[in-house]
Amino acid sequence: MHKSKDCVPMIIRVPADVRLWLEVQAKQNISSMTSEIVRAVRDRMHAVRERERLDLEA
Repeated sequence: MHKSKDCVPMIIRVPADVRLWLEVQAKQNISSMTSEIVRAVRDRMHAVRERERLDLEA
């Protein structure tokens, strides 16, 4: 977990359906929408890195 001093503020615009999904996920996971966004981006980062690693091995 990063400390808030390590984080930079960022304003993003998302479609209404994405915001609604984020709200639902945050409530289900007892977290914030920011945490859900970070989780989704990190999942994508890991998937891309793994795909790149597999491409290098091929």
